Amino acid sequence: QSFQEGSLRIIKIVEGLRTFSRQASDKKEKIAIQSILDSTLVLLSHEFKTRNVKVIFQEGPQIFINGNMTELSQVFLNIIMNACQSMRQGGQIFIHSQLVKDEEGIVWAQVEIRDTGSGIHPDILPHIFEPFFTTKPVGQGTGLGLSISYGIIQNHGGKIEVKSQIGEGTQFLVFLPNA
Repeated sequence: QSFQEGSLRIIKIVEGLRTFSRQASDKKEKIAIQSILDSTLVLLSHEFKTRNVKVIFQEGPQIFINGNMTELSQVFLNIIMNACQSMRQGGQIFIHSQLVKDEEGIVWAQVEIRDTGSGIHPDILPHIFEPFFTTKPVGQGTGLGLSISYGIIQNHGGKIEVKSQIGEGTQFLVFLPNA
């Protein structure tokens, strides 16, 4: 396969993702963050068993946002799946949702996803949301999961913050406007 054919294939994939994203993003409704997280954890339950990962889901108060259930499930699925894959020998994933107020007095629905995995190297951290950036071996990752997740959260008026320590794990904080 030539470079040009590969580039055309990538362009078609991106165009398809953009079309899908535009169609799905129009359908937002008032939903509880806990229900999004519950359904995502059910989807990943087999993965947790296979990888010897224990999930500690500390449910906070019922928090509602205006969003698209499918898109937000995709975001949490990508982040939690990456956390699972970062723990080759098993480990723990902590998930917590709460309302927080920023410096400007804006109230956000915050979801924290923290793992005890290998962590993300400081040289790699600035690139994790770039399209097609991956540290996974060829055939095991497209480099689109976190890029798409970042776009979905931005489309919902939110933001994502990431902190990581090599050998200690990674923390994702997802902020969404409170409904």
